[in-house]
Amino acid sequence: MTLTRPLIAVTLGDPGGVGPELAVRLAKRPESHEHADLVLVGDRSVIAMGEKAAGISLSLQPFNPLLRGLHGGKVLHLQTDTIAPEDIATGEQSRAGGLAAVRMLGSALELVQGGDVAGLLMMPVSEPLPKEDDLPGGSVAGVIGSFLGLGEPACEIAAMSSLWVTSVTGPAPFAEVPRLLSEDAIFKVCKVVHGALRSAGLQTPRIALTGLNPTITDAAGEERAMVIPAIARVREEGIDCEGPFTAEAIFRHALDSGVDAVIAMYHDQARIATSLMGFERGLTFYAGLPAPVMAPAHDPKFELAGKGKVEFEPSLAALNMMLTIAVERGPAFRFRGDTGRERKR
Repeated sequence: MTLTRPLIAVTLGDPGGVGPELAVRLAKRPESHEHADLVLVGDRSVIAMGEKAAGISLSLQPFNPLLRGLHGGKVLHLQTDTIAPEDIATGEQSRAGGLAAVRMLGSALELVQGGDVAGLLMMPVSEPLPKEDDLPGGSVAGVIGSFLGLGEPACEIAAMSSLWVTSVTGPAPFAEVPRLLSEDAIFKVCKVVHGALRSAGLQTPRIALTGLNPTITDAAGEERAMVIPAIARVREEGIDCEGPFTAEAIFRHALDSGVDAVIAMYHDQARIATSLMGFERGLTFYAGLPAPVMAPAHDPKFELAGKGKVEFEPSLAALNMMLTIAVERGPAFRFRGDTGRERKR
């Protein structure tokens, strides 16, 4: 399918949270449509809730992948039937709302798989996502991987203006982490992160890796068996990659020396640091897919649902990053660390 303008799918997230309001606010902005078209994916009744919370009215046009022309400032809409209006619990987390979010995500990922959209922007959902017989559940990365038939979770990157962070293994029990790690798995994540950074506008990104163990020594088995060989393979491909570092040292080093992405070996090595760095103001980038999938980093914020008080900046940052990649408009971030030095390469 040849498109004259990129098409970005936007799901509504959990109907009980702030996602519907955020999606409506994004769709209403004239600037959102300067370089791409947006298609809202979700129930019309859920969009109506977002319109009410935002104090905004949208003019919707049914989505037809064969007829893409927009008329009179209308917003494209792909109708789904995921939840009955009476089952929507505004301001509350519910199984019905979680299942609706999964179904909306599945419909949007069908557009990704079919090549109909250049990217998918997902409004916030709560993890773990509920599961039914015909639907995958668990982490968002795992649900995306299941819908796309990847056989493994998508690569989930915490993207902040100062640093991008991910881990080779997801939120698994620590006792299982050594079994889940391998040289090939580490190498693959390095390649995906490097490609994601380049797609966001960095021509020669720098990547740093942690080790698995608290103290890096020549005798550390996992470092010697997996991490160091993976770094060597990555360097052979011309990628600027360094490490392994201890988890306690790598983030200070990254911010001070201009590293663009940190790859940790397991979930808590990455997430404790990103939480302290204010990741909720950033975005989540699900990379290595047929098209980029992104979301604002915060949760559905049920306590703010329907009140028109949710912060808009994380959703806007996610859309801007999506447009940067889909339209190639140049770097979305300046990649500044705590030192304030710009990192342009």
